[in-house]
Amino acid sequence: MSAQRYSNWEYGPREPDYELLIQIADLFATTTDYLTGRIDNPNLQPTERTSNDLDKMIEKAHYFDGIPINDNDREIVRAFLKGRFSKR
Repeated sequence: MSAQRYSNWEYGPREPDYELLIQIADLFATTTDYLTGRIDNPNLQPTERTSNDLDKMIEKAHYFDGIPINDNDREIVRAFLKGRFSKR
């Protein structure tokens, strides 16, 4: 990759395609999420993002659309999602 090409991405109107974004992330030993501004930590590995695990999010949920939910509601949501994702 030429310095001019990189400069066009850094300062100009051009953006790298997805494959090149992956190569740039590999070059700098970071993630594409960091390069695109989705996360702030350049060293964050995907396995460390457990707070985004849907099952853990459901467990911590106390409301849906402003309405309180209980343990039974959470189990219904889990059952629905397990059924939905098992069809993939």
